[in-house]
Amino acid sequence: MDLAAFEAAVAKGDLPRRFLLFGGREEYLKERVLGQLVAKFVEPGEITDNVFRIDFNDAAPEAFLQQLDSFCFGTGRRLFFLSHPEGLSAAERKKIVSPLASGKAPADVVVIFLSTESDKLTEIGKALEGSCERIDFWPPFANMLPGWISKTALECGARIAQDASDLLLSRIGDDLRLLAHEIEKLAVQAGKNGTITLAMVSGGVAYSRQDTIFDLIEQVGLRRLPEALRILESLLLKGEAPIGIWYMLQKTLRDYRVLHDTAADRPDLMRPVFDALGGLLKIHGKSDYRANQERKRLVSLIQEAVTGCPPFLREALNLKGVMQIGGIALALNYHPRELRRIWPRLLEIDQTMKSSPPSLAFTLETFIFDLISRNRA
Repeated sequence: MDLAAFEAAVAKGDLPRRFLLFGGREEYLKERVLGQLVAKFVEPGEITDNVFRIDFNDAAPEAFLQQLDSFCFGTGRRLFFLSHPEGLSAAERKKIVSPLASGKAPADVVVIFLSTESDKLTEIGKALEGSCERIDFWPPFANMLPGWISKTALECGARIAQDASDLLLSRIGDDLRLLAHEIEKLAVQAGKNGTITLAMVSGGVAYSRQDTIFDLIEQVGLRRLPEALRILESLLLKGEAPIGIWYMLQKTLRDYRVLHDTAADRPDLMRPVFDALGGLLKIHGKSDYRANQERKRLVSLIQEAVTGCPPFLREALNLKGVMQIGGIALALNYHPRELRRIWPRLLEIDQTMKSSPPSLAFTLETFIFDLISRNRA
């Protein structure tokens, strides 16, 4: 079951199953959903007695089994959040799961297993076959983050302007917990049904980001090899999945090629767009007043020019927001011949990534090195 469908069910007061398996590595999203479960199914005065958090890195199976059979005075559900089942042996996990699988758990009990180890959740899922639901929690892809920010702002009772969202991402990065924290503060400042503006983010959010996939894509676009390789290493060291990095990199290069190919096929439509993108490239990285005003003017020109394109072309170019337009301007740093030349290699690596060989990190590193260090001609 996907996360959005699960959250929608919880909001309606429905639980697809009493036994849930929460996988993936995005801990903030897990904690948020656990909070939603408590808010929906446990009365505020009963939380102390009816919500149990047990960490099997420290606890034995009995810590759960004794509470499972205890008497409940409350009227709502009893929620058990069982983290790190991988801290137990296979026999101990079986001891925990057996009463659930055999139907001996009281009807008011909801059990959530939380782990980043997929094989352990699969083992538990097989034992609970037919009576459990699995939801995996992963960070949104970089291109999905602006939408996540807008949705989170709406949940906090406010809207966020696009330029404010872009600045928030540039200052915080992709840490969802930090992003949500800042959005909550900004929403209070904006007021109910208000709008979070660029000025609010600029004046109220400090720069605290770590390296993100956005940074890597930008450095590849700028053809800065040492910085691109440094960021790639940083992302891999902090556990970013190579296939997620590759997805964004190949998508960006495909967007670059679509832009160049469209310009070659329809120069009548794309000449104004290319001229404006060239202007954006000249002021890339500048944030003074004049540069910001010029950036707004050029983005407006591009958006206006694209409205004259056929719908399928507008969709393919994806020149909607400030961030997308600023990113695609970096395509001008690559010659169309370069993009055509790397295409077979792009398709080859695409297949390699899907087969998950052990050398994914090295494959990414060598591809980025070859891509940036080649001559443009």
